[in-house]
Amino acid sequence: MPGPASEQLLAPFQQIQWIRGLFNVRAERGGYPSWRGKLKATSRLNALEARLSVLESKLAETLTREGSGRPITTFEPEPFEVLREIKAVVQKVDEDEFIATFFDANVSAAGCNQLEAVENLKGILLSRFEFLDDLPPKKLGPGPAKQIAVFALVP
Repeated sequence: MPGPASEQLLAPFQQIQWIRGLFNVRAERGGYPSWRGKLKATSRLNALEARLSVLESKLAETLTREGSGRPITTFEPEPFEVLREIKAVVQKVDEDEFIATFFDANVSAAGCNQLEAVENLKGILLSRFEFLDDLPPKKLGPGPAKQIAVFALVP
């Protein structure tokens, strides 16, 4: 079932089809209303095709940047045990840059490939947990307090 986003993407295409259909009906009836009307409709058609092209390229870019889930199930060789899977999301930023994010704790790390980004994220998660775990709870602000609470639930 198409949603509002797909309907929005299809709207320019549907308008183009409608204008083309109008030209076909006019041609079957013996001509176009006037050369100005035809020029105006052609301009509108060209503008809609350009708009559709931009939307298609934006959609393609969005689909290639969409993240993929990468579960973290171990911190080996570090002496930490993961009791519950950590769901990291890896997104491609450039040709040779990826970002791995653990959204629940608002922690991210970059790498030149997906594996390196996830490994860097593991390192940051461990160092962040060790740092926050050493602090008294009263010294933690709202952000770090939420992070340590998430870390307490995960490991």
